[in-house]
Order: sequence, then structure tokens, then C-alpha cells
Amino acid sequence: MPNSSLRNEVSLRDIAAKLGVNVSTVSRALNNQPKVSAALRARVLETANTMGYRPNPYVTRHMEEMRRGQRLPNLSNVAYLNFFAKKNPHYQRVINGAKARAEQLGYHFQIVDCDEKEMMGARLERVLLSRGIRGIILSPPSWESTEAEVKLQLDWSHFAGAIVTLNQSEIGYDRVYIDPYFSARECVNQAIQLGYKSIFLVDVPILNTRLNHLHKAGFLVEEDSFTHSQQGLHFEIIECCDTVITQKLKRFEKPVLLTYVHIPELALSCPQDYGVIYLTKPIGQADVCGIAQKKEVVGQFCMDLLAQRLSRGEFGFPSEPKLMAVQGVWELGNTVCKS
Repeated sequence: MPNSSLRNEVSLRDIAAKLGVNVSTVSRALNNQPKVSAALRARVLETANTMGYRPNPYVTRHMEEMRRGQRLPNLSNVAYLNFFAKKNPHYQRVINGAKARAEQLGYHFQIVDCDEKEMMGARLERVLLSRGIRGIILSPPSWESTEAEVKLQLDWSHFAGAIVTLNQSEIGYDRVYIDPYFSARECVNQAIQLGYKSIFLVDVPILNTRLNHLHKAGFLVEEDSFTHSQQGLHFEIIECCDTVITQKLKRFEKPVLLTYVHIPELALSCPQDYGVIYLTKPIGQADVCGIAQKKEVVGQFCMDLLAQRLSRGEFGFPSEPKLMAVQGVWELGNTVCKS
């Protein structure tokens, strides 16, 4: 069972010691059971509120099942379903964050590598259930598939889950994603503070759907804001093409590229002739300029959401799934000229 001491700083024992009564008396009072006077119940409730007590939903449900003579399934095993054939450095940091938070909360965490052909559907479900896994975190699948096709892979009603994704049309669990809207807006503002006059967003069609066009939305919001408040600025979304990029850079004053993808060597010098700002800094390139994404935090938040669902015994797709955006941090680098 997950470690309750990490979830509640104030216990029933603390309240009982404060009032000088038995723990069982405090429990009966908080659960509105008989054999406790109205005056004592009021004292217990007031003390619990003053001390900041919060009941552990897992323990509450466990005790209810015990009173009914039913056995509560083991909910302490959780898994990260990895749909990438090899370790992906981007999502390895997400896994590390989820694993650390799971262990902090007292869960047994494991990674299940899901080969697209061999570890799917009924076989994957049997593996998970045989290991006592009822909580799952899903990485984004490495293939393109429709919502209906994805839903056929598992009987989702057996599991509580959270997804590392920003595509809102996928499986209906709680979702945590890196915020491309914030990244675009922050990069535009930082570029202007650095003195750049021509701001270009490099358009990569394959990313548009995955990002729900949120990076474009952030860019356009800043364009609208600055074109009304400052003169001499140019904003444009351009094709990810060497020829197009080079033409734009030569034509406009003090240009900078905002991009998710690597910009190849051009017939110009960076950062002397143009700047490059990465909306997500590439793995292993700490010296470039852009947004350093908090991928460990994404994993932590996924595990927090999953733990909440498990503690309440909520399996399957929630009626109102939560969507959490994690904002990165701006970092200067050698791909821009510092004014």
C-alpha cells in the first residue's frame, strides 16, 4: 500500500494525543459514527480542522472495504508503458521524474516496453494484470493511429492512468504536457529584449498536429501585441526549407529563428548574421539558446494524478479528465547575440 505518512502530515494519532482520547474515538467522530457525543464530535472536528488534517482516501476506502468484508485489490504497483523501441532521451527524463515520485509515495514502479507488434492488446493486458498493475502512465505512441484504433488495444476500465501528451484527442485519461504556447510567447519576448527586429517561426508540418498548433497560437498572440505597441518589428511563419530561410534572413533586419528542429548550416553566420532560439532545447546541447523543458516535472505530475485516481479507486476514463501544462525555463546561449 502507498506510504500514507507522505500524504498526511497530521494523523489520527496526533489528533487523539491533542485531545487526550483514544484513536478509535477520533476515527468514530470523524466518520460520524454513534457512541460519540455531539460535544466531543464537535471538538474532534474543530481540532482536526485547526491542525490541518486531511484524510487519506486510499486508507478510507480500504477500511470501508474491510468493514464490508470485501478485499481491496493491490493498487501499489504502477507502470510506465514505453512505446519507443529504444530509450528515448527526451522521455527518459520523464520516466526518471515519475519513478522518483512513485517511490516517494510508496508505489512500486516499473517500465513495460511495449513493442508495437508483440506487446499489445490482450497480451499486454495479461502482463499488466498478472503483475498486479492497475495504474499506468503512457508515453506518446511512436506511430500515427486514430483514437478508435488506440482504444482497442486495452480494456481501459481495468486501469487508472495518465498520459504524457499534448494531443487532446487521444485516450481519455488525465494528461500532462510541455506547454508550447508558453514557450513560443516567452521566446518572442526574449528575442525582442535581445534586440532582434525580425522574428521568424519555423513551421514543421509534422509537429503542428502533435502540438495542437499551440506554438503558432502563442507566436500570433505576441505578434498582435507587439505590432500594436512597437514599430519596426516583423513577424512571420516560414517554411522549414534552407532556401526559404536563407532568403528571409538576407532580406530582413536583425533576424532570429524560433524553431523546434535543428537548423542546418546556412550561407550565413550564426549568431553574427542571425539568431536561433530553440522552443525546446535539444538534448546534449546546453550551450544553445532557448527553453529548457522540465521533463522530470512532467513525470512527477503524471504520477501525482495517477496516485489521486488510484487512491479513490477510479478506473477507466474519468468523466472530467485533467489537463496540466508544464512551463519550461528560458536560458541564454551562444546561438544569439547578447545586447
